[in-house]
Amino acid sequence: MIRRALAATAMPAAAQQDSFARGGAPDARWRRTGPVIKLLLALPLLTAAAISVAVAQEPAPDLSLLPPAPGRELVGAKCGTCHALAIVVGQRRDRAAWEQAIDQMIGRGADVSDAEYEAITAYLGTNFAP
Repeated sequence: MIRRALAATAMPAAAQQDSFARGGAPDARWRRTGPVIKLLLALPLLTAAAISVAVAQEPAPDLSLLPPAPGRELVGAKCGTCHALAIVVGQRRDRAAWEQAIDQMIGRGADVSDAEYEAITAYLGTNFAP
């Protein structure tokens, strides 16, 4: 009985082919799920857009905590992207200890070139030594 009811409500084969020819869906089930599928496909794009807007709106690090000297902006840009500069300012290390700390940050994903590495360690070793 259920098969007869479904068969009575099903779209005839000729109508299905005509529907396909016009770019339509084969039955009503696809018309109901079409918007859901579109939403599921658009969701990753919307998420990526929201994340990029949030990242773009991050405030710049407060360089007033760092003494003016060559390398100040670089320390602010490289160190201040992951943590507050107050963490850097609150520590006193010699240059070798700063090099070790920066090596650890690079191991965690900090993007620092060789020239930047030298400038950062020189700045920190000079301005934040014991």
